[in-house]
Amino acid sequence: MKLKSCTKEEFFEFVKNYPRKLSFNTTGICEPPFSSYSDFTLGEYPDSIVASCFRNDYLKNEGDHDFKILDEGSSDATRT
Repeated sequence: MKLKSCTKEEFFEFVKNYPRKLSFNTTGICEPPFSSYSDFTLGEYPDSIVASCFRNDYLKNEGDHDFKILDEGSSDATRT
């Protein structure tokens, strides 16, 4: 899946309106922690990721989350 950068608002709107069940995951193995939403009907991890961000909220750095969502215009976006 190809992901594209987006705003915080676009990110949460995408997750809220996604048409299928999403699985949420956060890993603390990296700094900042990485969070993702996966749709496992699209395949196994990491191919299942449809939205992701690096969590800088613990550093109180609001503007640096690196939000990404599925690029629905890409040829490999298979949402239905």
